[in-house]
Amino acid sequence: MDFQSPLVSILITAYNRQDYLAECIESALSVTYPNIEIIIVDDASDDNTFEIAKGFCMKDARIKVFKNNENLGQFENRNKAASLATGKYLKYLDSDDKIYSNSISILISEILKEKEIKLIVGKKDLENDKLIKNTKQSFQSNFLHQSGIFGISPLSWLIETEFFMKIGGFKNQSGEGDYSFILNAALETSIIYLRLEVGYYREHEGQIDFIRRNNKLVQLKYLKNDIKVISLNLKKIGFILSLKILLKVFYTFFHVMKNTFFLKPSSSVKYFLNRKYKEFK
Repeated sequence: MDFQSPLVSILITAYNRQDYLAECIESALSVTYPNIEIIIVDDASDDNTFEIAKGFCMKDARIKVFKNNENLGQFENRNKAASLATGKYLKYLDSDDKIYSNSISILISEILKEKEIKLIVGKKDLENDKLIKNTKQSFQSNFLHQSGIFGISPLSWLIETEFFMKIGGFKNQSGEGDYSFILNAALETSIIYLRLEVGYYREHEGQIDFIRRNNKLVQLKYLKNDIKVISLNLKKIGFILSLKILLKVFYTFFHVMKNTFFLKPSSSVKYFLNRKYKEFK
């Protein structure tokens, strides 16, 4: 193994993406980092997705293509792609997105400087060029400072393969799987955040994120998951910080519930949540 240029597995999972897949693969092939493999897993598409992938595979030995016999769904298919990887690091690339040519080189260069850190994330609007946050700092930044660092697409991540497997990959198979993964990862490792735009994140009506973005019931699922994860990890996050975060999450949950179901809470409940939230704001 070249320890200066460890193998990076670019994982492309696809379902009925014939309109975008060629651009996606071409962007992966254009990366300047010298040591990659590209693993494409077609999740039982019924269009020409698999044929497009096979066409690229025949031209470049770095590409490996697989097709599922049945549709596994977005997150189980991502786990399968990871299980097929042989690289030291995983780089997810959704089949409707594009990665910029220098991104992997930059991410690898930075993560190799920090031997104990397993995950690096690019965020184009980061307030500093580079930040390293431990568990408490990441949770505080995401929930109390509203930085949105847990809501970043896998396009922007680079993660150590062994660590990914150790924490169980994508455990949450519902719509909040990306977010839940970062939430769980932040409990187990410090994270490097770079001011970097890793690739082009395409938005279109066919993608799951587009469909669920403004769905209030999905927002409630996210908030319920936040409450569960924080409540089970008071020691790792810190009791006082956890209390502050939980109060804010309950405050947000209350407002989403009110707006979704047109609830009229009692004046005492409303007073308590508003008062406690403002104390910790």
